Amino acid sequence: MAVLTAVRSPARSIPAWEEATAARPCPVCGAAGECAVDAADPELALCRRRVSALPVVGGSWLHVLPRPARGDERPR
Repeated sequence: MAVLTAVRSPARSIPAWEEATAARPCPVCGAAGECAVDAADPELALCRRRVSALPVVGGSWLHVLPRPARGDERPR
């Protein structure tokens, strides 16, 4: 997966991308592989199937997801 630093503030770390699985599918397209979510910031997702305004080198698209309401976080 590509490293994205332009969308993060300097105080934030480099994304730690976790690949989508059947147990944790892509929040954008629902796929069980190839896509990824930032482990430290679940508002960021890389989707290889759904286009966004933020293309990423390597063929993915960056999606900035809405922050889940308190108590609605996906279990790890």
